[in-house]
Amino acid sequence: MPDTPPAIVLDGIAKVYRLYDSPTEQALDVFGLSRLRFWRKPRYHDKAALEDISLVVTRGERLGIIGRNGAGKTTLLKLITGNFAPTRGTVVVNGTVQALINTGLGFHPEFTGYENIRAALVYNGLAEAELDAAIDDIVDFVELDQYLHQPIKTYSLGMQSRLYFATATAIRPDILIIDEVLGAGDAYFSAKSADRMKRLTSSGSTLLLVSHSMTQILQFCEEAVWIENGRLMRRVDEVRAAKARVTGELEFEGGVSQWQGAPGPRIIGFDVLDGDGRPTANLNTGDPVSFVVELGAEEPDVYPCYVCIVTHTLDGKWLTRHVSEKYQLDFVRYARRRVTLHYDRLLLGNGSYLVTVATYRVCDLQDLSTAVFYEILARSYRIQVRDEIPTDETLFHHSGTWSTGSIGTARGEPTAENSMMLDATERLGGTVR
Repeated sequence: MPDTPPAIVLDGIAKVYRLYDSPTEQALDVFGLSRLRFWRKPRYHDKAALEDISLVVTRGERLGIIGRNGAGKTTLLKLITGNFAPTRGTVVVNGTVQALINTGLGFHPEFTGYENIRAALVYNGLAEAELDAAIDDIVDFVELDQYLHQPIKTYSLGMQSRLYFATATAIRPDILIIDEVLGAGDAYFSAKSADRMKRLTSSGSTLLLVSHSMTQILQFCEEAVWIENGRLMRRVDEVRAAKARVTGELEFEGGVSQWQGAPGPRIIGFDVLDGDGRPTANLNTGDPVSFVVELGAEEPDVYPCYVCIVTHTLDGKWLTRHVSEKYQLDFVRYARRRVTLHYDRLLLGNGSYLVTVATYRVCDLQDLSTAVFYEILARSYRIQVRDEIPTDETLFHHSGTWSTGSIGTARGEPTAENSMMLDATERLGGTVR
């Protein structure tokens, strides 16, 4: 059986724009009249938005695209969707494409929500037999009720984002392209969007996600490409992509990337040790574990220092945070110092987790706005935890004890009220029924 072709193939593409000195120069060039002014050169210069981009995205892959504003991310997406033609190179797309790129889905502002939903579904080839079910799904998701009977020009940006996202994901395309739309809306809608995205990607759709949110990149993407000044810098796994976005650089040899703040102690080593003191990244729930931070300093001195270790889920949620007491670390007599956080029993459940390590000169937990850090290694280490029950999805095993007891009296035994009646009746020589 022949191999399935990749979803997207970009081969040496470039997108170059001409930037003119004046509107007159632009008009002359557009209408081919520049040559009439043969005695002078046209006054423009070329600006490359993308340069020599080659990329293959396989079917079902979930790829993040990260980079600073103006790096060329949205231009790349518009080349893939066919909105732009490349100046050089070739773009091959296999499958139906649905794109959410800030302009929505071509919804008409004068049409109602219902009219735009139906028009978008029909335009994208949804069969008549499937229309009603798809519309019901969208209506249930957006929760806009009577507003769906109003023109969408009356909607807030958040309401429009709900409608765009719900409609695009209801079509279930082969390739879904999203440019920052998941960041719109409140926390409730963001959570609903995340659940919907997970169902869509698990069904086999290819995903291209542009986002400045590393939480979203970690949550939805397997890998990410980093674009800088129109060039594809690297293609890396999701954890290194997150570190690259935070720090603005990729550090492959050392394995970690850093934010550096005030001069002072630097993190020169980090180890996770099991109960026997052996370095490992694979841990078991309930076993003892130690996190060991090794510190050094360029200038010999005594530095005040707090050490902080945070454990996150892969989608960025904080699970644990431990901040040490304030140490006075002497780097005059000692070249290196070691600070250890020890757990008698690891309470994390099955799964992969990220670890952040940080050192602070000032760290007031009551007012973190006053914090002054020496160095932060954000989500730079990954650990794997295994529980005794492989199917248990519990994130955290809180210790507790069970007990049992009775409420009231046993069946057939008199209650306090009946006992009083019994005493009174017996004194009168009667019986109780």
